[in-house]
Amino acid sequence: MRAAKRNILFSTKPKKIFSVALVSSAIAEIGANKNPTFTRATASSVYDFEGHGWQINSGEIPFYGARRVKNILSYSEDVSNAVWNTYQFSEKVQYIPNSGPNGEGSEEIKFNGGSFAQIFQPFSDALKGNLTCSYFVKSKNISSSIKLKLWVSASPYSIDISVIPSSWKRLEFINNLTSGGGNNTGISNNVSNNSDDVLVTCAQLEDQQGNLILRSSEYIPTNKLSAPYYGVNADGVKCFSYQNGNTVSSNVVTEAQGVAISDAVLKGFQCKPQHINICTYSQDLTNWTSIGAPTITAISQNNGYETLDKIDDTSVIELQGKRNTIAFTGDGTKVISFTIKKDTATASLVRLYDSTAATVRFGCDITWTGTVPNISVSTGAEEKPKIALVNSCYRIFISCPSVVAANTNYLEVYPSATNLLDITNTGALLFGAVQVQNSTYSGPYLKTTNSAVTSNASVLSYLTTGNIKSSSGSIVLKFENITDITYTGYLWSSYTDANNSTSIFFDGTNLTFRKRVAGTNYDSTVAFTYAVHTRYTIVCNWSSSGANVFAKGVKGTSNTNNSLFQISSSMHIGNDGNSGNHCSGYFRDIQIYNKKFKDSKALALTI
Repeated sequence: MRAAKRNILFSTKPKKIFSVALVSSAIAEIGANKNPTFTRATASSVYDFEGHGWQINSGEIPFYGARRVKNILSYSEDVSNAVWNTYQFSEKVQYIPNSGPNGEGSEEIKFNGGSFAQIFQPFSDALKGNLTCSYFVKSKNISSSIKLKLWVSASPYSIDISVIPSSWKRLEFINNLTSGGGNNTGISNNVSNNSDDVLVTCAQLEDQQGNLILRSSEYIPTNKLSAPYYGVNADGVKCFSYQNGNTVSSNVVTEAQGVAISDAVLKGFQCKPQHINICTYSQDLTNWTSIGAPTITAISQNNGYETLDKIDDTSVIELQGKRNTIAFTGDGTKVISFTIKKDTATASLVRLYDSTAATVRFGCDITWTGTVPNISVSTGAEEKPKIALVNSCYRIFISCPSVVAANTNYLEVYPSATNLLDITNTGALLFGAVQVQNSTYSGPYLKTTNSAVTSNASVLSYLTTGNIKSSSGSIVLKFENITDITYTGYLWSSYTDANNSTSIFFDGTNLTFRKRVAGTNYDSTVAFTYAVHTRYTIVCNWSSSGANVFAKGVKGTSNTNNSLFQISSSMHIGNDGNSGNHCSGYFRDIQIYNKKFKDSKALALTI
């Protein structure tokens, strides 16, 4: 018995001292310092588990495949705030702390009879399409049924609710806005009401454009928490690893957790270098130059952040399409991506045409098997496999070689033609969300209007104090690369200065675990070629006897230098710690242990 207790007390088994799943939050589950630091001082985008595109604002951490919920309203639990307006015989009586359904504050509102006394909050006129508003409401001073109205913009909707003073109900209304202008959402009495006092809190407005299921998500408070909020570094935004399980009956929401999102879909933290979309009017074909006289129906398909125009070739005597002049910087290989959906055309063509040299730099022929596109590229190649999105949309990625920047280059789309430029074919294609980059591999889509749009690199880091030891340990991380293009990318790093650092990086041939001390590199390497969209587990060990790296079931060459590893005040995910060598891919399940694994354990983790 004593021996058993002694073995437990003095166990040498590695202990996990830092762990972050990175599937829906960047807050570590284990660690002395759990909160992340994240910077990206520009907007970007990400796809959720349905393939629904979301624009994410400056500083927000993207989690590919997670379900993302954003509350558009401000001061969602403080209706007493000035952002909430009153109208027509309504008044804010008092703010009551801790009186809401889950301890939130609520505002007592008096509807003094009259015609639709109301309380409301304006929102952006730019928002259109399906919007869902919801409020938690209960009566303060009556126990009989009262009639209330919820609305989004100019479309009121009456609902009857039976409430008693102890019963909160979450009420929902969905409206499809076809045009913006004077937008607001609110709650009011009905013309038949007498003087009623109600408590209101937890207001939420959601943009549902492109969502397959139109119903209120989990309530997310605004102007209440501080960074990093729910681990996404954006107020009013939360990501989930499970689907929306809420149900709605007679406009009353019953909340429940939905089924888990597939582990394969939850790809994790989306890391990227800086990239620029140089294609102007990226989803507005009306501003592209016409070839012939095609018919354009704007915004025929909505995929959230991405919208597609319908381009229709109706003539059997002329070629019809659209073109956009692209101003490249530098010669060489470029990357082009776009989103399509089948319409009436059986074959379509997208190409980059160099009119100065009278040369097609790439030609992408599109045919269909049902609603699935078949891609055949001449001259260029697919940069990576197509991605299936929501609503039967697909995103296509093309690598285009031999571009001459000084020449006149047209990106052209022909809805009903092949690379033979057939004139007699007719039919339509849904096309949009076009991105053209001077780089050789694609970044997340950026919407443009009359000028290029830049998205800065993603920089995620954590403090090292208590989270890693310089004397010994093991790092385990999962990474999925998202391009077939070879480049040097840093998976993990702790950078002190140009002469002292510790890092894990790949270059398309090898994976290297490097200790750099006083300007000298001490490397452990293993052969490492990767397949696009394949998740790899990588393990690195170190101790006073040296270090090693493990990948794909193989142990690399050892480094026997016994000096301490160089650990600075922070550790970076997906870059070299000095604002360079950013990865383009997804990170998950980063774990750090206080001791090194046995080789057998490390190898088993990477298989």
